[in-house]
Amino acid sequence: MRAARPRVLEEANLGLTPLVDVVFLLLIFFVVATSFNEPQLALELPGAENAESVSTERDAIHVTITPEEELLVDGEPLPWEELEAALGARAEGSEPLLELRAAAAAPHGRVVEVLDCARANGLTEVSIAVHVP
Repeated sequence: MRAARPRVLEEANLGLTPLVDVVFLLLIFFVVATSFNEPQLALELPGAENAESVSTERDAIHVTITPEEELLVDGEPLPWEELEAALGARAEGSEPLLELRAAAAAPHGRVVEVLDCARANGLTEVSIAVHVP
């Protein structure tokens, strides 16, 4: 009779490479599927029936006036006293487009103040955002 040989059990290895591959694929999927929208203010823009679309491929300074007369330059709150200096700093060396987004309830005087500061700093191309029904 033969003597029973002891069985040698092979050690089970779990490969981490496929797990890492799946994790990276999931990460790539979620990064691509996620939209990174900038938070925007809910402005009620004045209406216009004969507005034209303006290409904003070039450098632009975005100025927003809220109904509460708050001023935002490129999305950052700014005191009204610093508007001219901020526009001057942004316009230095180039002539960007000024995109003005003023709420329908914003005072007309504030809009004129922004346009005056833009003109004083050599910004001659202005785009005024409106709501087209």
